[in-house]
Amino acid sequence: MIQLSIVVPIYNTDKYLGRCLDSLLRQDLSYNEYEIIVINDGSQNKSGEIIKSYMAEYPHISYCEPDISGIFEIRNVGITLARGKYIYFVDSDDYISTHVLGKVTSFMNKEELDIFGFGIIKTTESSIPTPPIEKNLKGLTIYNGQNYISKFNFVNESVWLVINLNFLRTHNIVYPPGAGFPKGIFTVQLFYHSKRVAVIPDNIYADFQHPSSILLNPSPEQNRDLLRKYESTTDEYMNFRRVVELENTLSASGLERIRSKSISYIFFMLIRAVKSNLSIKEIGQMLRRLRSKNYYPIKGFMGSDYRSNISRSWLFIINNKILFMLFIAVYRSLNPWLKRFS
Repeated sequence: MIQLSIVVPIYNTDKYLGRCLDSLLRQDLSYNEYEIIVINDGSQNKSGEIIKSYMAEYPHISYCEPDISGIFEIRNVGITLARGKYIYFVDSDDYISTHVLGKVTSFMNKEELDIFGFGIIKTTESSIPTPPIEKNLKGLTIYNGQNYISKFNFVNESVWLVINLNFLRTHNIVYPPGAGFPKGIFTVQLFYHSKRVAVIPDNIYADFQHPSSILLNPSPEQNRDLLRKYESTTDEYMNFRRVVELENTLSASGLERIRSKSISYIFFMLIRAVKSNLSIKEIGQMLRRLRSKNYYPIKGFMGSDYRSNISRSWLFIINNKILFMLFIAVYRSLNPWLKRFS
């Protein structure tokens, strides 16, 4: 039986794709124990050619070009195509530690886990060391997913999670179409429905930081789109929270964490708005819209997950509308001058 399906969406990442695939091929699994499903999201460069050259040498790599677009729609295609007992998502400009996934799937089999999680490290390096995960697997605590939500902050992303595919399909969990950042809703639903979860602190996933990243260096239009996505994701999170409240199975601390995570998108949205090309008038209109949804001023955000002095300072500025507008005006007037000396 195929133990693991690794889904890799690609979009114009030919510079990094080889490194990603090489890391997936250097695992402690035989080639008949796992598959690598590469799905092209309309790349215009040499990504397709690179994949086909790998397929000629490695028969457990498959490739398709569906008539849809968007990384999360592509991941949903991967869920449909996957044949493994477990499924794992990797972005094609990132990579993972070598010789770890066999140990992970073996542990998941032994403990009958729905989800297994590990650390993510942001890096500009081309490799990260393989952690001695055997040590941390010994005596590892197994959590109910809802208890995990209540006890721990977690990353709004699925690349740090290996997921039982039958569990995923049984609960019909997919990346919701139309959501701003579907990975957040996808991840919280995973934990909410899971009965057996284990997480180790070892950094296995390398989130490669490169200058072409949209999140790091968006164009003005991309920045506007990101602001819309932050707000729509908060809407999705709030809708999910209302459903959870009706089901009345999650603890008060779990509900607080979901609310805190939902409002965090508004917090980071407003920080991003400072550097956007939105006019002061447009930002004022945005604040009025957020106020009508009871998202602004930001309340109930400074829980256990966001207590740094920097977060507190930003929140103080953001929640004072006059101060926030003044801050934006000063920042924008000084920014061109500061860039000349940076």
